[in-house]
Parts: sequence; structure tokens; C-alpha cells
Amino acid sequence: MLMPPIPANEDQRLEDLRRVDISLTSSEETFDVITRDLARIFDVPGAMISFTDRDTQYFKSAVGLPPPYSETRCEPRELSVCSHVIGNNAMLVVEDLLADDRFRDNPIVLESGVRFYAGAPLHGESGTAVGSLCIVDIKPRTISDREREMLRLLAWGIMAQVKLQIALRTLLRRSVQIDRDLEQAMRMQRFLLPPARIEGDGWRIEHLYRPAERLGGDFIDVHRRPDGRIMMLVADVSGHGTSASLSTAMTKTVFLHAAPRVSSPAALLGAIHRELIDMTPPGQFITALAALFDPATKQIELASAGHPRPLRIGDGSVEVIDTQNDLILLAVPETVYERVHRVTLRPGERLLIYTDGATEAADDQGRMLETRGLSRLVGEAGQGNGDAFLATLFDRINDHAGHRLFDDVALLSIRVE
Repeated sequence: MLMPPIPANEDQRLEDLRRVDISLTSSEETFDVITRDLARIFDVPGAMISFTDRDTQYFKSAVGLPPPYSETRCEPRELSVCSHVIGNNAMLVVEDLLADDRFRDNPIVLESGVRFYAGAPLHGESGTAVGSLCIVDIKPRTISDREREMLRLLAWGIMAQVKLQIALRTLLRRSVQIDRDLEQAMRMQRFLLPPARIEGDGWRIEHLYRPAERLGGDFIDVHRRPDGRIMMLVADVSGHGTSASLSTAMTKTVFLHAAPRVSSPAALLGAIHRELIDMTPPGQFITALAALFDPATKQIELASAGHPRPLRIGDGSVEVIDTQNDLILLAVPETVYERVHRVTLRPGERLLIYTDGATEAADDQGRMLETRGLSRLVGEAGQGNGDAFLATLFDRINDHAGHRLFDDVALLSIRVE
């Protein structure tokens, strides 16, 4: 018996086999169909798909495999006829194994009664033979050149299927990891939000945030200053997903640093603009509305950077506050933010600040709510809903859009009792 040769590039071959990641896996119908059909087409009792590591040949699929190999689904590499296909990286056809000096005294050949063998290499990523596709018979026979070519083509098709499975497994692993990363990012983004309700003597601030995707680009924050006044920011970063969420995280950092010390909401917008303009991707911008609320006087100072105008809600009335808009943040480096609009809330009134996901919610005809439609929904949501006001309003916005919102919605309410 002639021992099968070991390829000169055996280490590379084993690396290719490792990448295939299939040797010790269970049988699969995809491959079992191939071996069954192969045995039928060639009219032979046996057909096998095998992969060979350093010491052992493993059968991924087999028809007509004799015991004990049908139970163990493996055999020693040095005794395997397929190992000669591996060692030479070439098709092997032996019309009568008992008439061939290489195999006449091979224990597996003698034990199994196999007389005919034809096998084609299964090629790994770099072209090494990581396995074989073979047919066997218990009587001597031959195959034509056309049948040999068919065996080669089937071997190529098997590895195309294997490589497709590798790609799918890789995509699945990456998808799982991406999903885990998104879940973590979602938790972090929720962590960036202020408490859902902040209240004091005769006033209450509440917010609601619903991202259209798992990661959103809207931003809400509230900071209670040492002097008792409360600085708030509602912002909308262009785009969605990871890039927008990173920009909201950076906005949070600047807000925490600037909110306690700036003199006005316009100064807050200026601080955010200056800090972020060199740190965000080209073409990304932010609309924002900053508000400074004085609980003692119930006065709110407002400064807007291209943001939708807030709504003043009273008993049966909704008024659009005509804030004077400065340019959106991050658009023009030298922009100065200084305009401030003042509103004093009376008992029972509320100021609603929102992002354009609310006004741009569109029905199945493409008709957006716009400010007028949102004002109508605000009136329908009512003033007496307490904590449920923002949730009720969002549900009505979502209903208008047929539950197909394509943008984030952020709502912030300042209520005076």
C-alpha cells in the first residue's frame, strides 16, 4: 500500500479547511440530495462528500458507506483513497482498486469490497484541496471523459454552496453583533434623555421621544440651573442611524457644559454651533430650539435655529409662537445667535416644543400635518389629560401617518398650573 502524499502547502490547506468550517458539522439535506442524485446518475452504490484535516477524513454526506464508517462518519487519512485526491490536488479515477499497487492491500478497500473509485477535489479559498467528491462501486468499471467533467463541475458546485453558506454565516454573525451594538446604543441614547417629568410648585415639564428607527437623531435635554431657572433644548440632527445618534451624544456633552453658565438660550445655540461645527460630518446640520424657563415669573425665553415654531396651548385655543429663526446650526461657521423671543404662560397654559417629525407626518396620500394640522391634533388631545397629553398627541400623529412614521418625533411640554 502506498501512503497518500502530503501537499507541500499543507498548512495553507488546513487554513482553507478551517475557513470552510464544515468538517465536524452534522449532515445537511442540501448535500444529501447531491450524493443521492450522484449515486443514481452514475448507477453506483456509493457517493460521498468528504473533508480531510491533518489526520482524519470526515464524511459530510454519504450514500452506501459501509460500517463501521457509516456510524463513525470518518476514517483515518492515511487509509483513505480520497487522501490521494487531497495530496495531489487532482481528480483520481481507479477502475480496479485491487489491480492497483497503491490500493490492493489497503485495509479499507479489502474490508469494504470497493473495487472502483472516482473522486474530484473540493477546492478551498486559495485553491488547495480540502475535500473530495467521489463515487464508488463494488465492481470494476470505467467512466467517460464527459462523466469526469460532470464530477468536476459538481465538485465546483458543492464548494460554491459551501462558500455561500460561509458568507451567510458570516453575515448572520455580523447581523447579530450589529443588533447587539444597536441595542446597546439604544440603551445609551435613552440614558441621554432627561427624566420624563420634572415639576415644581405650579409647573411641570414633560417630554416624549419616539425614534423612527432604533437609533434616532432627535435630542431633548433639560437642566435645572443653580438660580432656579431651567434651560431646555429640543434639537433635530439631519439624517438617522449611527451618525445622527453620535451627533446627539456630542450635543448632550456640549449642553451639559454650557447650560449651567450661558446667559441666554441664544448663547446656548451659539455654544453648540461653535463646539460641533468642526466635529460633525460634512453636510450634517442641526435645527434646534433652546428655552430658558423661569418658574418664578412663568416667563420663557426662546431662541430658534431653523426649528419649527412652538405652540402655546390654552383653554380651547392654540397659538403659533412666531419665534424669529436664525440659521440652522453647523451650516455657516460665522453664524451668530442672539435673537430671543419671550413668552409668559398664564395658569392652565402649556408651551409645546416639537421636532419636524410631528408636522411632516404624512397620510397615505402624502399630505403632511404641517403646523395647522398639528394645532388641530393638539386641540383634540385636550388640556385635561395630565401625564397622558403627550402620549395622546403622539398617538394622533401616528394615526394620521397610518402608523408609518419615517422621521423621529420629539415632544416637550412646559405646563403652568
